[in-house]
Amino acid sequence: MTTDSQAPSPLSLRLLLIDDSSSLRMLFSTTLEAAGFTVVAEAANGKEGVERYLALRPDVTLLDIEMPVMDGTQALKAIMRADKGALVIMLTSVSHATVWEDCYLAGAKAYVRKDAPLADLPAKVAEVWRESRRC
Repeated sequence: MTTDSQAPSPLSLRLLLIDDSSSLRMLFSTTLEAAGFTVVAEAANGKEGVERYLALRPDVTLLDIEMPVMDGTQALKAIMRADKGALVIMLTSVSHATVWEDCYLAGAKAYVRKDAPLADLPAKVAEVWRESRRC
C-alpha cells in the first residue's frame, strides 16, 4: 500500500492510453506528456489494453469506448474485475447517456469527450487522481 507521502503527484502519474485510432493516441499522448504525465504504454484495442493494464498497473488508464476486438466497456469490466481500485477515464465520441451510465456503473471514474478541448484531458486526469486520494 502506498502512503500519501509515497503517492505520486498528479504530474508524475503513469498513464495507459487505449484507443484504436493511432492518430488520436499520438495526439493524446503528446498532450498528456506536455502536461507532465508519463504515458507508459498504449494499446489499439481493449484486449491489448487489458493485457497491458495487468502487466503495468498504471496509475490512471484512459480507455476508448468503441474499439475492435474488445470494446471499451468490456475492457473496463475486465480491468475492474482484476483491480477494483483502478482509475479509468473513458474516452468517447458517443453521446448516449446510457453508455456513460453503464461505464460509471462498471467502475469508470470519469469520461472525456474526444471532441473536447485538448486541455480538458490532462485536467480530467489530475482531477480523477485528486478525487481518488480523498477517499
